[in-house]
Amino acid sequence: MQASRTRVLFIHASIDHLTSEYKVHKMLAESGTAHGIESYFLWQRGAHATGDNAMSFPWPDHVRYIDFGRDLSITPRPSRSQRALMMLRTFPVALRTVFSQVRAIRPDLLYTSQQKYDVRLARVLSRLFQIPHVIHIHYIFGSWLGADVLHAIQRSQHLIAVSEFIRQNALLQGIPPSAISTVPNLISPDAFLPRADRAAMRAEFGWGPDTPVIIAAGRLDPRKGHLPLFDAFATLLARIPHARLLICGRTLNRSGYPEVLRQRVAELGIEYAVVFAGHRYDLPALMQGSDVFALPSEMEPFGLVFLEAMAVGLPVVAYYSGAVPEIVVNGVTGLLSYPDQPTDLVDNLARLLLDPSLASRMGAVGRQRVSDAFSASVVTPRWADILHRFVVRTSASATTR
Repeated sequence: MQASRTRVLFIHASIDHLTSEYKVHKMLAESGTAHGIESYFLWQRGAHATGDNAMSFPWPDHVRYIDFGRDLSITPRPSRSQRALMMLRTFPVALRTVFSQVRAIRPDLLYTSQQKYDVRLARVLSRLFQIPHVIHIHYIFGSWLGADVLHAIQRSQHLIAVSEFIRQNALLQGIPPSAISTVPNLISPDAFLPRADRAAMRAEFGWGPDTPVIIAAGRLDPRKGHLPLFDAFATLLARIPHARLLICGRTLNRSGYPEVLRQRVAELGIEYAVVFAGHRYDLPALMQGSDVFALPSEMEPFGLVFLEAMAVGLPVVAYYSGAVPEIVVNGVTGLLSYPDQPTDLVDNLARLLLDPSLASRMGAVGRQRVSDAFSASVVTPRWADILHRFVVRTSASATTR
C-alpha cells in the first residue's frame, strides 16, 4: 500500500437511489478506507427518504447531495419533457456547487459508472480540472450507452469492468488490454445471515410452512428471463403441484413490460401459483424463506442478486450466459443450463426442490464461495491497488510531457 492516500470523487448524479452499480461503489468506498482510498460523493438529492435513497455513510461529511433535476423519488414520476425542464432550472446552480466541491476536495480521480449523465458531467470536470476519470463499466456495450459515453470509454485509459465477460466485451470494441481491469462485484455476507422466520414469510403469501418456494428477484426486463422461467415453472407444476414462484422486482421505465409478464402467467393458467411481490426492501428475508433462487437471464453483465442469493445460502438455477458462470459453479453452488434447452431448466428446478439435502449442500457451498471470492476483504484490496496505480500512471505521464 502506498504511503499517501488517493482521493476519489464519485459522481452519482444520474439517479437518487442505490442502483446495483451505485450500491457496489458505496461498498467499495466504505471498505476502501482501510486500503488508502479516501472517498467523496456528489449524489443526486432525493426529496423523499425511501429504502432506496435513505443512505448512511461512515463519513457523512464526505457526501454532498445536490439537485441535478433527476430526483426519481418524486411522485407522480415526471415525464421526459418535465424532467428536461427540471434539469434546465437546476443545472446552473448544481454546476457551481460541483465546481466548488471539486476545488475543496481536490480529488486524484473522478469515478463514475457508465450512466450517461454521470459520464457527461465527469468529462466536463476532467477536462476543466485535469483530473483522470475512471469509468466502472457495469453494462455490455451497445447503442443504449449513448455515442458520447461509448466515445469516452474508448478513449479512456482508466477502465474497470465488473466481470471478465464485460472486459472481453470491451476488448472486442477495441479497448486496449492495458486500459481495463476486472473487479467483480462484492457484498457483505454478514448482511445476509439467516435470521428470517420461514413460516412467517410463507404465511404472508398464504402458503403453508412446507411449500416449495422458488424466488426470482431482478429488474422486470426482457433480458432477465422471466418468460422462460414462467414456461419452465408451468411444466414443473405437473411434477410438483404445490410449488410456488415469488417474483420480486420492478421496471425502471414505462415499457409496460410488467403487464406482458402478468399476461403470460394468465395464458399459462398459473396465476394461483405465482406472486408478483413488486420491489421489496426486505429481499434478504424473502430469500431466507425460499428454497431455490432462479433467474435465467441472458448476457448478464454480472448479477449482484446472484451473490445475494448465495450469501443467504440458496442454490441458484440460471443460464450459462454472460458473467453468470463466473459466479455460479455448475453442480457445486447451483445448476446451469443453456438458453436453448428449456427441458434442462425444468429438470434443474425439479432436482433441487425434490432433493432438499442437495439444495442445502449447494447453498452452504455458495455462501462460502461468496465469502472467499466476493467479500470486501477479497475484492477491495485489488480495487484499491488499481486506483493507486491509475494515479501513479497519470503522474508519470504528466512528468514525461
